[in-house]
Formats: sequence, structure tokens, C-alpha cells
Amino acid sequence: MGFLGSAVFLLVIHSYRLNVGQIAIAIGLLGVITERGKFRFPIGFGWCTAFFAWALLSTALSAVPDRSWEPLQDFGKVLLIAIVVANALRDASQVSAFFMLWLGCFALWPLRGTLLNAAYGIGEFGRYHWNFIFENPNDLAGIILLILGLTLAASKAGGRRIRLLAHIGTALLTLVVFLTQSRGAFLGLMVFALLTITTQRRRLRGLLGVGVVAALIAIAAPDSVWQRLGGIEALTSTDTISQADNEGSAKSRYAIWHIAVRIRKDNPLTGVGFGSYPPVHWQYARQTPGVLNSVNGPKDSHSTYLNALAETGVPGLIALLGFFISVVVFLAKATARLRQRAPGRAEQFKCLLAAWVAFWVAGIFGTYHRIVFPYLFVGFATALAAQYGVLGKVAAPARSAPSRAPATAAPLYRDAGRL
Repeated sequence: MGFLGSAVFLLVIHSYRLNVGQIAIAIGLLGVITERGKFRFPIGFGWCTAFFAWALLSTALSAVPDRSWEPLQDFGKVLLIAIVVANALRDASQVSAFFMLWLGCFALWPLRGTLLNAAYGIGEFGRYHWNFIFENPNDLAGIILLILGLTLAASKAGGRRIRLLAHIGTALLTLVVFLTQSRGAFLGLMVFALLTITTQRRRLRGLLGVGVVAALIAIAAPDSVWQRLGGIEALTSTDTISQADNEGSAKSRYAIWHIAVRIRKDNPLTGVGFGSYPPVHWQYARQTPGVLNSVNGPKDSHSTYLNALAETGVPGLIALLGFFISVVVFLAKATARLRQRAPGRAEQFKCLLAAWVAFWVAGIFGTYHRIVFPYLFVGFATALAAQYGVLGKVAAPARSAPSRAPATAAPLYRDAGRL
């Protein structure tokens, strides 16, 4: 039941075909409660709980309390699904099935839809996206950074067919990041590429792969992509920021950040309440002389960290950063423990680590901490670590001599020739 609930939830959040997301979570929770097995807390869940608890407390003092309760409920559901995924995937077959289902759902709906929109020229200012949560190009590009980590992890699974599909998926996902023209995601993508190339064993092969993907993108991406990315140089100075793009996006975001900083200064401890930033921003914008028209209204902060500061204060930001860092530390230590006895599995965790860091780098320019995908990612990483025997204490690398692991113990790594 836990696996069934998780699988249905994946289908719902990618396709939006059925309005049964809450039912899927309930089924998954019931399965977790009734099925046998040691309970697993998702990686960094203590920090998530602290952030949620502080958000509840700050909501009681919120400037717009009625606006805060619904986002808080949604965030609570996000944490529940992370628990479900971490506990529902109890054996190698379930981990593999969930892994492939996630990549398949993303390929079938947001990836396919965005590529079709680009082919037919359906976009805004030359930026392409899909529907629902994937309608915002910045959000879509940020989510893709996480999916890229999963896709590259699949390429380490062995088997020609899996590797071929993973390589094709990597190229298409990278192309879509460029088609969104998200400058924040582009910086995250650079971080992702740097981390994956410098940490893998076969760097020359990695460099060759990056070169091939870059050549394909250079051919397929329209000229508007390069014009927008070329505007990144104009972001280095406030005098030239208006030249970064024709639609004035960068200048508007800079003005929004100024208002977010003012909100943070006026509410340093508790913030204005979880999910309350848009109406409070509008209030501050109306009180700001000479504010840009594009900044007026209930705008988003366009930054995960400024949003957390403005809505939950300094304690909320500390808890959020604690969550991010704790996952980084865990993935790095798990990689170290697996490096000698199972280098293929270690490389999978390197891919997950690179994707995790890249996602939060892109979060400097987008509000990502309230969407479900990073918590799904952590739930899956928790289940994968449990299957590989590194969910417990991973403070030091294993000292045992390298040994051959049976294929059944490695749901995402079957290349026994390298073990």
C-alpha cells in the first residue's frame, strides 16, 4: 500500500490527470503504518520539522494569518509524502520501480510537453515551459536539475539500454533548461556539470559527454536563448542591470529583492508568516515611491532564501539551511563509505549530491522550498541509502576489502564487472 500510494502520487503531480493526490498520500501513510519494517526518517527531516514548527509559531504572529494556514497545510502534506516514500520502498524491486516510474512520468509529461511547445513556438518572450507547476520556466528548470541527478544515477546502473536512455534523457533535459532561459537554473547547471566532472572516476569520458551535449544544444537552441544568457554579464552592476533582458525581468527582480530585504529588516525574528509574502510585498510596494509597475501587486520574492527570511525570520532560514547542509553531508559521507566496496553505487550518490547542490544554487533566484520535488528527492535518496546499507551511521568509510556484491542487492547498479 505504501508503494501504491507513492506511485499514484507520482502520476498525479506530473500529469494532473486525476485529483487524487491527498488520497494517494493517505493510502501511502496507511501502508507505512501497517507494513512491517523499521521506521525511517528522511534525511534531514529533523531540520524540516524544526522549520515547520517555527513556521507554525510565526504564523500565529503573522501580518496576514488567514493567508498562512493553507500554505502551511500544503507544506505539512509535502513532509508527509517524504516520509511515505522513505518508508514505502522496502526492497530493491520497489526502489527500482519507483525510480523508473519517476523518470518515465517526467519524460512523458513535462519534458515531452515543453519540447512540443518549443517545436510549435508556444512560449513567452522566447521562453518555453509546460503546464501546472511546470508553467513557470524558472520552477521547471529548477526541478529539472534534480531530475538530471536521477538520470545520471541511472546511467551508472549498467546495461546498455538503461545507459542509452539515460544519456538521451540527460541531453534532452539539459536542452530544456536552456529553452526555459532561466539564468538561475543555468548557473545551477554549471555547478552540476562542474561537480559531476570533477568527482567521477572517468573525467575524460565526462568531459567528452559534456562536449557532445554542448554541441547538440548549440545546434538546437534558438538565438533568443543565447541573447538572454548573454545578458548575465549585465547583472554584475546596478548601472547595467536594465540591459540584461528586453522584458525588464532582471530589473524587476532586483527591485523585488529590495522590498524583500525591507520586509526582513522590519520582521527579523518571526517574519510575516509562512506563505504571506505576496500580500505583504504588495503593501510595501504601494508605500514605495517610484516603484516599478512590474513590481506592484502580490509578487513572489523570486528567491528561496529571501522568502524564508521574510516569511519566517532568521530562525526559519537557519532551519532551512540546516536541511540543505545535512543532506549534503549525508550524501557525501555515503559516497565515501561506498567508494571502495561499490564504486558504481558511490557514483550514483555523487550524481544525487551534485543535483542537490545545483538545485539550491538555482534557489537563489527562485522560491523552491515549498514545492514537493526536493522532498520527494530526499525520500527516494533515503530509501536508496537503506537498500545500500548506508542509511545508518556513515561517519567513516567502510574499511573492508572490496568484494563482489550480488545483483539483487544493488537495484540501480548491476555492472558487476567493475566490482
